[in-house]
Amino acid sequence: MSGIRAPLRSSHLSQSVRLRAAIFAPFLEFTGRFAKSLDQIFWCVIITQVETEDVPHVPAERRLDIAEIGKGFHTMLVRYGFMDEPNIMRALAQCRVQHFHINLMETSFFIGREKLRPRPGRTAFWRWRDRLFIFLSNLALDATEFFRIPPNRVVELGGQTEI
Repeated sequence: MSGIRAPLRSSHLSQSVRLRAAIFAPFLEFTGRFAKSLDQIFWCVIITQVETEDVPHVPAERRLDIAEIGKGFHTMLVRYGFMDEPNIMRALAQCRVQHFHINLMETSFFIGREKLRPRPGRTAFWRWRDRLFIFLSNLALDATEFFRIPPNRVVELGGQTEI
């Protein structure tokens, strides 16, 4: 099976402030395997980080920072104020202001998901606190809804964490 270089874009949302190559190495390996299964390679990967600042609103000129890492990889930092409603699709559309064109209809999104599990062998006191925390965290919107990303273009990668 030969890889065909197709004009697709891939975006990955990161919740961490610092991007480290060691963290993204398994992601990049998975992206390569996923692209090979499609018989094509993403020609541009955008690692997206969303920050909420301590101001009510972030002005449009400070909202986006795009940097090229090299070989088709870019980082995009999107800033919102605590009163702003995050909208990744609108942020990607605003990339055109910085002469970075993205075809939104051909973009795939890879999102991390974490499932919390109670740690076994805990006393009854700690067990109910763990279950309450897990219940409350399950009430939060998932990233697809919170960032207003079309669900038909999302691939979720996840893991389980014991608390």
